[in-house]
Amino acid sequence: MYFFQQAEADRDAVPPELIAALRNDEVRDMTLRTVGLSDRALRAIKDMIENARAVEGLGACVGVDPEEFFPPGDAPSTEARDICA
Repeated sequence: MYFFQQAEADRDAVPPELIAALRNDEVRDMTLRTVGLSDRALRAIKDMIENARAVEGLGACVGVDPEEFFPPGDAPSTEARDICA
């Protein structure tokens, strides 16, 4: 068990961007209201959010420094960094 404690802790760690998002009462309320919805309904909500972000002129990532999650020089993450830019 000793050898797996850190891996277990890493797996259960909550990403900082999720913590920041859930501090917003509206975001937290909308998130909780999605529990129990079908995959089809969740996809529809996701599409609405993506459309709203496009109308607002916002990128795919909310206030996130892409370099924090996608280190420079990491070729597989180049596309992911571009999405957040």
